[in-house]
Amino acid sequence: MSLYNLQEVQDTLKILFEPGDVVELRALHTSRNGTISGYFADMDKLPTQQSNGDGSITSIRLNLSIDWK
Repeated sequence: MSLYNLQEVQDTLKILFEPGDVVELRALHTSRNGTISGYFADMDKLPTQQSNGDGSITSIRLNLSIDWK
């Protein structure tokens, strides 16, 4: 059972970020003794990558970087 609604997460990411944006995801306090991070440009794939399979990730962070062109 998932602790989050995948569609709601994807919809929220599409509000926060524009197509082509690169977003850093950090998973904190993992069973790998620390932080796992990655960079994503595909907002549909990003929320599916936050788990290491054993449910041990309790907190994630997204870094919001805005380019004021």
